[in-house]
Amino acid sequence: TSVTPHPSYDDWALKHDIGYVTLAQDAPVEPMGIVEHMDSSWVGRELVFVGYGHSNGFSQSGGGVKRVVTMPISQVGATQFSYAVSGKNTCNGDSGGPAFAQSGSTYLLAGVTSYGDQNCVQYGVDTRVDVYADFVGAAPEGDVEVFHLDHRPAAHRPCSSQAGSRCSTGRLLPSPSMRGRQFSRPRV
Repeated sequence: TSVTPHPSYDDWALKHDIGYVTLAQDAPVEPMGIVEHMDSSWVGRELVFVGYGHSNGFSQSGGGVKRVVTMPISQVGATQFSYAVSGKNTCNGDSGGPAFAQSGSTYLLAGVTSYGDQNCVQYGVDTRVDVYADFVGAAPEGDVEVFHLDHRPAAHRPCSSQAGSRCSTGRLLPSPSMRGRQFSRPRV
């Protein structure tokens, strides 16, 4: 087992805050896919955040319990995205945990928890996984696929079904640029 941080990781500025763990043997589960591209159209989209961090940022207590929270993205930057919801947040100990985009019953990795305000009450910031797809795919014997998550309203999505039928919400489409390309699993 080995840990590989991004080669340009900057712990002072918290830039390129992503890495992966290569396991000594395959995990007993299928790897998750990652979203292909995130941009400003993702603002307002709800993601599912999972972590074992503190539940009280003021006292730095309550860690070690798996928690799940759904929050909308408030801003998308070049390599990170942020969220700011009163009463909800990631906290210390959640760093490295996943943020998932949901499409029906399918979840794709969209971000990795990076940092937030000191008491975990104002905002949080995740590293965008789509920006680092090549890095994550650099591990030997890669097997994570990159997908395009069609997050447009159903009325604006192309349907692959016969004319006259409606599209279902949250269609998951293999990215045309990534078909046949395999990536290593983000092993966090």
